[in-house]
Amino acid sequence: MRSKIGKRLMTFLSIGLGATLTLGLATTVVSAGPYTGYAVNSAGELVHDSDGDCVRTSNWRPALAIAACEPDADGDGVPDVRDECPGTPKGAEVDDKGCAIDSDGDGVVDSRDQCPGTPEGVEVDAQGCALDDDGDGVPNYRDECPGTEPGMPVNDRGCVVDSDGDGVVDANDECPGTPAGTPVDDRGCALEAGDIGTVNFPFDKSTLDAGDRSTLRDAVEQIKAAEDATVKIAGHTDSIGTQAYNMGLSRRRADAVKAFLTDHGVSAGRIETRGYGEREPVATNETARGRAKNRRAVVSLAH
Repeated sequence: MRSKIGKRLMTFLSIGLGATLTLGLATTVVSAGPYTGYAVNSAGELVHDSDGDCVRTSNWRPALAIAACEPDADGDGVPDVRDECPGTPKGAEVDDKGCAIDSDGDGVVDSRDQCPGTPEGVEVDAQGCALDDDGDGVPNYRDECPGTEPGMPVNDRGCVVDSDGDGVVDANDECPGTPAGTPVDDRGCALEAGDIGTVNFPFDKSTLDAGDRSTLRDAVEQIKAAEDATVKIAGHTDSIGTQAYNMGLSRRRADAVKAFLTDHGVSAGRIETRGYGEREPVATNETARGRAKNRRAVVSLAH
């Protein structure tokens, strides 16, 4: 018995010489169309040998292989003989070379790309989505303010939002909606006339923290620029405690600010301090947030 390979070779040679196979209908050789390279009968149907294999003609070559006649191990519709990307995952859309399609060219094939249509050249992650290093929801290629702190609300350019334009971002602004052009402190709250800095204190404390010192350093520059002005420091408390105790605490807060200013070159002779105790709140004392605002010392200039 001839081997299958030998039989196929003989059939291949016979069809190539123009011979006719007796398989129920006359066999012809096609030179164009979807079955080019394979024998078809007079009804235009593929001719199969006794083993059920399609009969190739002498002009057959791998580029003419069709899935209906040749093995396709990964089932992608491209026969193994011309599949340049064997082992394609089941269901993946492929091109005529058997390779998974990557429509946006980002290196992640469409079947795994969770963000199709990525602009050309944009760096993406394993899911095909543009990288967003600071996690603000704006991808790197559109982020004009990279390195935003976690949790900060941003606009569509990736920059933190300052809705009222007072220079204090919304996340830190305790007084949103400040009118345009209004001078504010580092909390985003409007300064009283002449005010150049406000510092806040923890409960029952009169010591300055790093943020307070930064605020007062800015005040020092303004004081030095206003050589003829008198510096006034007003100390305040919340309503917890006796009035007498709070009066003393407010004075200590004013004195702490004065000490800082003099340590940074402001003449003590220019400074006036006064404690107001709990008498001049700027917020309600019924809430913890309001009381925190009231525990303060305000620096102002008087001409």
